[in-house]
Amino acid sequence: MIDTSFKFDEICERIKNKIHSYFCKMEIINLVGKKEHVLIESIFTDVKCVPYPNSVKDQSEDCVLKFQNYDENVVLLGLPGGGKSTLIKRLLYQAVQNINAKKIIPLYFELKNEFAYESEGSEFAKLRQTKSFKNYARYFFNKLDANLGDEFFNNLPNDEYKFVVFCDGLDEISAENYSRFNAFVNSVVVDPTMTNRVKFFISSRYQGFKLNDYKNSFKKYSLLSLDISQIHGYIDKYFTLFGCVNSKQCKLLKTMITA
Repeated sequence: MIDTSFKFDEICERIKNKIHSYFCKMEIINLVGKKEHVLIESIFTDVKCVPYPNSVKDQSEDCVLKFQNYDENVVLLGLPGGGKSTLIKRLLYQAVQNINAKKIIPLYFELKNEFAYESEGSEFAKLRQTKSFKNYARYFFNKLDANLGDEFFNNLPNDEYKFVVFCDGLDEISAENYSRFNAFVNSVVVDPTMTNRVKFFISSRYQGFKLNDYKNSFKKYSLLSLDISQIHGYIDKYFTLFGCVNSKQCKLLKTMITA
């Protein structure tokens, strides 16, 4: 008899490695002006959020700690360049590390890329028409590795795992696709068979987000701008990557920011 639990653990490890390799990195400009990719964990600086729209800064919470259990459907709102995509990748990284420990299966969609080449004959368009969450998950896994989706669902233990769907850039898709995506998401979160098994984490700029589209099933949060100590922390991590955290350039930059 084949040990299906061992097989599924093996599949989860493949998913973990693929997501880690493809999505848990951040592009930065190095000290000589060239682009390079670094692990999100090596550069990420803790950020805080408050409930939206009734925000009180004194009620701010650390985002990574706040969302570490993935027990809410969340819309994260912020300014352009405010760190929404970086936070999503950090939470994705954390979810990947906990696939086995917390029985979490993360999915990641950069919405503008998924919709950019959509035509009525494309696979993503067909998925939208079927409105099947399982098909969306299968599509994601097969993008990671051919036939991985079929292997995953053929070996998935019943009701043991929770899916966390990270969707980045809701504001970066057309109004028509926004409506289609919104209809799909809301159909999943109100489905009683999916309520406890699927959670969404969606990022958007304030402009372009329609508050009434995501009501009782979603908690909305506003990402706060970095304060001086957080900016200093980011600078230290950046220069640490290149072995010169104690350099004159690092100290000068922090002095300039403080001033």
